[in-house]
Amino acid sequence: MSVGAPRIPDTEIDDFMRICKSERDDSRLCRPIIGQLRWDMGRLQQENERLKVVLDTYGAIEENGWDLQCVDTSTDGGIYDVQWRVIEHYMAEPTERIIGYGTTSLEALEQALDNSTPGAPGDGQTLT
Repeated sequence: MSVGAPRIPDTEIDDFMRICKSERDDSRLCRPIIGQLRWDMGRLQQENERLKVVLDTYGAIEENGWDLQCVDTSTDGGIYDVQWRVIEHYMAEPTERIIGYGTTSLEALEQALDNSTPGAPGDGQTLT
């Protein structure tokens, strides 16, 4: 799934540069605009890639029927913090298994997708 602004082909930027040069015959006025366009284009492409990863990761919740839960965890001094866990459902016992755990929802989902972090908090735990 494509997200964000469409990619502007380099040829269009080059065409803009040619037009700018021919009409003004002063490329020093156009160069800052071209530079900004190239920078914006690169930033948008990076953001588009990041959003694809986020959408694919959250799409795994629906595809796999996972639950994403936040839970309070006690830290030193009676202060509580929020942790996230991903629960997968099975027909056989245990029917609910923690497959991902993290301090952010995305971290927990990434761990569930990787499922290659043995010994991580919550790894292999079952819910009672």
